[in-house]
Amino acid sequence: MGNKDRNQEIAEVYRSLFIQHGASAHGVRWDDEFQQMVRLKILLEIADISNTKILDFGCGYGQMLNYLKQQSINVDYTGIDLVDEYLEFGRQNYPEARFCQQQDIENETFDYIFLSGLFTADRGDDCRKFWQDTICWCFSRASKGIAFNMWSKYAEFHMEKRYYEDPGEVFRFVKQLDIRCNLTIRNDYITQQDRFSPHDFTVYLQK
Repeated sequence: MGNKDRNQEIAEVYRSLFIQHGASAHGVRWDDEFQQMVRLKILLEIADISNTKILDFGCGYGQMLNYLKQQSINVDYTGIDLVDEYLEFGRQNYPEARFCQQQDIENETFDYIFLSGLFTADRGDDCRKFWQDTICWCFSRASKGIAFNMWSKYAEFHMEKRYYEDPGEVFRFVKQLDIRCNLTIRNDYITQQDRFSPHDFTVYLQK
C-alpha cells in the first residue's frame, strides 16, 4: 500500500471516530480526556512558548489550542490534519486560529512544532520511515524546537493496530539531525489515573 493510500485509510478511521464521538478524547482515538490532556501538557513543557508561532501537526479538532487558552498562553496557532471534519470544527470554534492541510504551509517556518499521537497508528512497514520523514520535515521548519510523543516498545502490553517504537532508536535518529541540539526524552509522567504507565515517552528537540 502506498503512503497516500495509507494516509487515506488512517484518515477514514479518525473521520469515523469524530462522526461517532464528536470533539472528545474518543473522537481522536485517546482512551480518555485525562490521558489526552496529560500528553498535551507534557509536550508544551518544552519551553515557555508564550507569544510564539506554533504548529500543531495532526491537530485533530484543536484541543491543544483549547488547552492553551485555558492556561492563558497566547500563541500564533496553526493546526494541520488529514481529516477535513477536524479542520472545519477548528475553524468554526477558533476563528482567530488557522486550520489547514500540510500542503498549505510548505514554505512556512514556526518557532515550535508539536505532534501528539501522530505516530501511534500502525502503518505497517511504513511506520519507522513515516515518523523519521515527518520529524525531518518538522526539524527543517522549526526555528526553536519540536516536541512529539510515541508509544514505547517497553509497554506492559501492545494493542492491535498501534505502533510501538524503541526510545533508543529515536534517540539515535534524532541526534543525527544535529548533534548540537539539546535532546530530552521524558518518561516521568502518568498517563493513567490509577497507576503509572510506561507506554509513553516524549521527545524534546531544542535548537
